Parts: sequence; C-alpha cells; structure tokens
Amino acid sequence: MAPRRQVARKPGTINLKRTLGPLVVNWIERELVHGPGDVEGQRVELDDERVRFLLNAYAIDANGRRLVRRAALFRSKGWAKSEFAAMIAAAEALGPVRFAGWDHDGRPLGRQQRAPYIPLVATEEGQAGNTYAAVEYMLRYGPISRLSLEGLDVGMTRTFVPGGGKIVALTAKASSKEGGKETFSVFDETHLYVTDELRRLHATIRRNLAKRKAAQPWSLETSTMYAPGENSVAESSHRYAEAIASGAISDSGFFFDHRQGPREFEWGDDDALRAALVESYGQAAAWIDFERLVAEARDPDTDASDFRRYFLNQPTERTAGKWITDERWRECQAPVEIPEGAEIVVGVDAAKTRDCTACNWSWMDPETGKIVQRIRVWSAREKNPHHVFAPGGRINNDEVRDFITEELMERYQARVLFYDERFFDTQANDLSELGMTCVEMHQGKAEMNAAWDLYYDLVHVGESPRIVHDGDPVFAAHVRNALGRRTGNRARNWHVEKLGDGPIDGLAAAVMGAYAAEHLEEFFTAEPLVAWA
Repeated sequence: MAPRRQVARKPGTINLKRTLGPLVVNWIERELVHGPGDVEGQRVELDDERVRFLLNAYAIDANGRRLVRRAALFRSKGWAKSEFAAMIAAAEALGPVRFAGWDHDGRPLGRQQRAPYIPLVATEEGQAGNTYAAVEYMLRYGPISRLSLEGLDVGMTRTFVPGGGKIVALTAKASSKEGGKETFSVFDETHLYVTDELRRLHATIRRNLAKRKAAQPWSLETSTMYAPGENSVAESSHRYAEAIASGAISDSGFFFDHRQGPREFEWGDDDALRAALVESYGQAAAWIDFERLVAEARDPDTDASDFRRYFLNQPTERTAGKWITDERWRECQAPVEIPEGAEIVVGVDAAKTRDCTACNWSWMDPETGKIVQRIRVWSAREKNPHHVFAPGGRINNDEVRDFITEELMERYQARVLFYDERFFDTQANDLSELGMTCVEMHQGKAEMNAAWDLYYDLVHVGESPRIVHDGDPVFAAHVRNALGRRTGNRARNWHVEKLGDGPIDGLAAAVMGAYAAEHLEEFFTAEPLVAWA
C-alpha cells in the first residue's frame, strides 16, 4: 500500500550539504530531554520521520539562506506534535539554526539566532501550555541546563535567553503581541483556529515574521486534521498545500508534511482498523496503545467521523451534534425551479454588523407538497465569494428590502414576509405598505421554536425530504454550521446554535420561509398574528 503522505514542496533527495538539519538534530539530542509525560526526563532520540522533517525544514540555498518560510506538520492525536514543536522552539532560541559559513568539506556551519522572539500560539492558555510547558521542562532539566548560561531565565510563561530575546506562551487574549519582533513562531492545533480572532492572530504574526529579513524568520503549524466547513487555519493551510501540489500556485517556501491512515478499509474489522492506525502513526506507533484505540472506536459513544479525524488524521465532517448532516442535505437537492409568477413567501434573518442578513424565498409545489427554497446572503465579512459583501463591515438592510421589491415581487407573487424584528422592522413597514403581510418572528419565542421543529421534520421525517434546494454552496454552508440538541421541552424542543463562528442566518431565514409556506392559507382564513396589515 502506498504511503499516505503529502508534501506541498517536493524537495526530492535531501542534500545534506544544503541543510542545517543535521546540526539541529544533533543539538536537540545532545541538549534536551523529553518533557512532561511517560518518558519525562529521558534523553531525546529522534526517529527517522522527525529527522526527515528537520532536514527539510532547515534546507538552505547556495548562499546559506533558508528555503522554508512556513512549515506545517499534520499528524494524528498522540504523535507528540506539541513536544516536537517545543524541541524546535528551544533550538531556535539557543541552537545552531542559522547559517554561519561552510566548513572545509563544504558542509554548512550554524550559529544561534540573534535576539530571538518566539511566540508559542494556541487557542487558550492551557493549550499554549502544552508546548511551552515542554520547553520549560527541557530547558530546566535537560543537559543544556548544566551550562549555566548567563542570561537564561526560565519562567512558567516565558523564558529569557542570553543576549536578548525570549520564548513566550501566547493566545488571542494576550494584551500585547509585540508585533514585528518574531523570528520563529509555533501555531499549535490549528484545526481549533475557527474564530475571526484566532485567524487574525495567525495572520498578524505571519505578517510580522516578514519584517526581520536578516533573521530569516519562519513559522511552524502543527495540527490534527480539521472538520471541513469550519474554515479553520488548518483547513486553509491544507487547501493551499493542495493548490501548490497541483501546480495551481507556485510557493516553494511552504513545506507541508501530512500523514494519514487509509480511507478505504473494513471499519468493523478490528485487524483492519489496527492496521490503518499503524499506518497513520508511522514510527510513532512504537508508543501508541492500539488496543485502547480500537476499544475507543467500538465504544457506542464514539463518533466515527471524530475518530477518523483525530486518530487516522483524515479531514472528516463533524456529525456529532449536526442538526442536518451533509448526506441528508444532499438528499434534499433536486432540479426543481420556482415558476415565474408563483406564489412565494419570504423569510428574512437580519443583522447590521459583524454577521449576515439572509433572505429566503419559498414556494410549495401544489402537486408534490414539497417546499422549494432559495436564499441570498448579505455579509459583513470579507473573503466569502458567495455572499454580497457590505463594504465597511455594515449591512444596509434597505438593499435587502430593495431586493425583495425589485426582484422577488417583480418575478413572483410575494404575499407574506416572516422576519426577525430586531433589525428589519423599518423595512418590513415599507413592504407592508406595498401589500405584503409582514409577520414578526421573535427569536426564542414559541412561534420560532415551532418553526425550527417543523423544519427538522420537513427534512428528516418521511420517505423523502419535503425541503428542496438547488445545491447552493452558501445555503449548504449555513446548514453545515448548525448544531442542534433537544432540550426535552416541547415548547422549546430544539436548541440550534453555530458551529464556531460560522453563520447560520441562511438556515434561520429558510426555517421562517418554510413555516410561512406550510401555514400560508391560515393567514387569510383566520386572524393573523401580524405586525403590519
């Protein structure tokens, strides 16, 4: 079976005369010990897999300059990624990590980095501690501690190094990023970098790394694989690596090293699962308890997609807690158009800043009873090609009103609008003057809770779904971002929330639209619950 490894930059045969890797390997094995864990305090002996990574990461050109400005190492949970990153961070602070000339055999000599500043970045203090705690232990108790280096001050959250510079644990909550000083940085477990704040921190530090040209800064990203659709830093890095590997983008400075287990094997066969795990872990298999992992996989509380992500290092959709799975949403897709002049209902979930306003229009097919839906989204967030971007980060909901009047009301019979009254009240008043029946849907109130219940049933109950869409990727993304759990109270049966900071406004608008379509005639045969008439 072919090894499942991805390397974005294809270095070919490693030229040992053009890499500082052997110097870094020797320094780590000579000066450091393992950090907290089962082999705490034991001398480090790097396996071939880690050695190969260092040889590539420290490759240099004929002038001695680094070739890699950005490296990513994706491995299964338990591979000791954080500890390996800590070893590299310690070397970047005190080891021979920059070119200092050639010896008489033409091999490179190394020197210490001048005034290193090394942030170890993570999502929260405890996560940052995974890497920094290992650095602290290695420098306190490893052989390097016997050198009594003047100026080496090892603390619980930062280490000052001789000659100026420091290693520091850093999170998005840190008050100061000391911008522009970075020489090396570690971004740990970037599949968790799913918020705007963490993505901005990652981007800011990477920009800062470009400021010290003489220092030849670089970054290391470590992670297990991600859940697609969360838009994590890990997902972005993997897509970038794939683009480089395909030839769509040229970037020889990005070194992406990923190993995963096979996707196709008999999941229910313990031997097949064990073999897949061995392949995923590579040489780290020597210390992994595979019997325990197989037992975890068979536990009824284990989600198979999560297991594949964490232990087989495969990008898989998160299914635990998903309100509508991708598979079920695909079953709702069909090539059904809404006829010109059809009687439609409209749902609007509105916002003004830092979020989205979504407009849904729905039509019930009188022959099948299915509800055909479309959405459009106005976003305050950049870098989403499927959204109508609001310059300045502020949504003008008058544009949404104009879309309803100039496009939907021109093409269809738009009779009813269900809307979130918080940010769309003025526009709803305008639409009511044009003849629409406008119904306030109070988020969290009984009517909206009933709408969420109904939509879940329309998608899941019966031989085939009663919701129909056309495969719109924006609609799918908003559905994918929704997590749901039952509360046990029929008055509020479903609690639906966002996955990370991903928007679900398109889904909320669709929920209102479906509820309006299902109960349309009631608004004209009984006294309606309307804001404007």
